[in-house]
Amino acid sequence: MSALIEPEGLPRPAVTADDAVRLAGEIYGLEVSRVKELGSQQDRNFRLTAPDGTRQLLKISNPAFTRTEIEAQNAAMERLTAAGFATPLPLSSVNGELVETPELDGREHCLRLLSYVEGTPVIDRPILGASLRAALGDWLGRTSAALAGLEHPGLERALQWDLRAGEDVVAALVSFVREDWKRALLLQTLERINAALEPLKHQLPVQAVHGDMTDDNVVCDPAAGGAVELAGIIDFSDAMYSWRVAELAVGCSALFHHDPANPLTVLPMIQAFHAQAPLSDAEVRALWPLIVLRGAVLAVSGEHQVTVDAGNNYASDALDREWTMFEVPARYDWNAAEAAIRTA
Repeated sequence: MSALIEPEGLPRPAVTADDAVRLAGEIYGLEVSRVKELGSQQDRNFRLTAPDGTRQLLKISNPAFTRTEIEAQNAAMERLTAAGFATPLPLSSVNGELVETPELDGREHCLRLLSYVEGTPVIDRPILGASLRAALGDWLGRTSAALAGLEHPGLERALQWDLRAGEDVVAALVSFVREDWKRALLLQTLERINAALEPLKHQLPVQAVHGDMTDDNVVCDPAAGGAVELAGIIDFSDAMYSWRVAELAVGCSALFHHDPANPLTVLPMIQAFHAQAPLSDAEVRALWPLIVLRGAVLAVSGEHQVTVDAGNNYASDALDREWTMFEVPARYDWNAAEAAIRTA
């Protein structure tokens, strides 16, 4: 973990849209008529459109991540596709490889061409009704059940998004938070998180997780009309072994910026997850502190990322949203939250 939270951090690969078009031609034999960069904290993603309108995603992973880790992401995609979900899938290069490792900017990077999952990210919807929050929870529970048996050496990762190391990440990066009152609240809350989680950690099941199944990485069917229908799951960059309940905590954390006045907006999601993947007593007790911890990790990581990668608009644009994702659950009554979860 320590290597991933050094002050220099993980700036995105120095790859431009023109580089992406060149790589697509050289390595995949693609003709590209349009290219658009899509946001990422630590990788580079380019949507490529062919002359016939076919769209695919060229993903250049941060060189800190190994080929084995990238292959584990592919395995997670394939597992969820087999379970009936629409996910990206890796496509072969002209050499028949699903992962290529060209040298870019003096370092070897893992490169993949992925099928493109059409849809509108849930994050684009300002208000998420209870039925949509429940649908997201249902998907979280079903994907958790599908990933439970997945084993791959590349899932054993030292990743700053693994909530098992979340307290260490917050402690290491809190100094990058520029406002004094925010740093103070983070440090005070970190003590509460530690006190709540320490007696529970050994009781929390560990398994393969998507790691970032949020409103940003679940897409809706744009052709569904008035009804909102979930269409697919994208961005498996954070696939790893972690606490099973952390998958739910990550999903819950993403809801607060849609409805910051209502901390219990997460209850339909939790109910639906529990129906598909029943929570143990220890997981219920750990859930709210983990939701708060996820927000804290996002808050400090976002501040850190804009420091080490100043041109990353994706990271800078998310700062206020990520602070809301921390502050709303952190300031709510944790005992009341647990009681509401148990009742639900």
